[in-house]
Amino acid sequence: SRIDCLLTDITQEKQSEAELQSSLREKELLLKEIHHRVKNNLQVISSLLNLQAGMHRDEQLRKELHESQQRIRTMALIHERLYKSGNLARIGFKEYLDSLVGQLVRSMGTEAIGWTVEGDDVLLSIGQAIPAALIVNELVTNALKHAFPGGGRGRIVVGIFDRGDSLTDFSVRDDGRGLPMGFNIHQV
Repeated sequence: SRIDCLLTDITQEKQSEAELQSSLREKELLLKEIHHRVKNNLQVISSLLNLQAGMHRDEQLRKELHESQQRIRTMALIHERLYKSGNLARIGFKEYLDSLVGQLVRSMGTEAIGWTVEGDDVLLSIGQAIPAALIVNELVTNALKHAFPGGGRGRIVVGIFDRGDSLTDFSVRDDGRGLPMGFNIHQV
C-alpha cells in the first residue's frame, strides 16, 4: 500500500492576507478621520458665519449669511453620517433627508411646520449626496420661507425614489399657499 501526500506551504499567502486586512483597517480609520475632520472644519466655518451675522445690523445680509451657514451645515451632516456609519463610501439618503429637513425646520424657527420623508432608502456616494443635499436644502428652505407666511401651519413632504438604472427621483412638496395668480416661471 502506498500513500501519496502533497504539502503546500501557505504561510506566505496567510501573511499577505493579514497584511491586506491590516492595510484595509488602516485606510478605513484614515477615511473616518478625514470625514470627522471635514465635518469639524465645516462646523467651524458655520460658527464663523454665525459670528459674522451677529455683527451686522443689515437684516438682509444676516439672512444671507444664515442661508450660507445652513448650506455648510447640510454638507457637514453628510460627513457626520458617513463618519458614524459602517459604510464610508455611501450614505443612506432617506434617513439623512429626515435629519436635514428637521434641522432646517428648527433652524428657521418654523416648528409649526411638520415634515415627512417618504420613499426608498437609496444609497448615494458622497459625490452624489452633496449636490443632491444642497438642492433639497434650497427647495425646503424656499418652502419654509414662502409657502407658510406669518408662521402658518403646514406640512412639507420630501420624496426619494429609486427608479433603477442608477436613477433617483427627488421631490419636495408642501401644502402652503402656492404660487401667486399669474405667476410665470419664464419671467423669473
